[in-house]
Amino acid sequence: MPPLSRPPKTFATIVIDANLAAALVLDLEFSELTSQVWRQWQTSTTAVFAPQLWLYELATILRKAVALGGIQAQTAEEALVAALQLGVTIVDADEDQCRSALRWAERLGQTAAYDSFYLALASRLQADFWSADRRLVNAARQAGLRWAHWVGELEVDAS
Repeated sequence: MPPLSRPPKTFATIVIDANLAAALVLDLEFSELTSQVWRQWQTSTTAVFAPQLWLYELATILRKAVALGGIQAQTAEEALVAALQLGVTIVDADEDQCRSALRWAERLGQTAAYDSFYLALASRLQADFWSADRRLVNAARQAGLRWAHWVGELEVDAS
């Protein structure tokens, strides 16, 4: 796989996690705010990336919502289609990303490395990381990552 390059400086580059995508396609606590900011990102020159894991986690979030009775199976399928049409560039994992995720998991004191794949990709792309997972962002910030952001801190431009 050729190395990823960050888009030209005129672009903002972000990495989003599956929780943030779920807030775009389901009615969740931060859905309205996330949708407003998503529209701003889409009308600006923001390039949005996610690791391949994003696909698996998104499907899991939707399946869990069905299993817990929050949504119907048909709604989950429609939400999945909508999420896959968001224009998020999916980046396949490679050896470097796996090693980086392992190091990030250790740095954050995590027992599992799932969330660290997002941080590994954001670090690789020199991108901001956005999540609807407040605990993950808090852990990242405690580890010194100022480029990790929680969707709840967003301010929407009213214009």
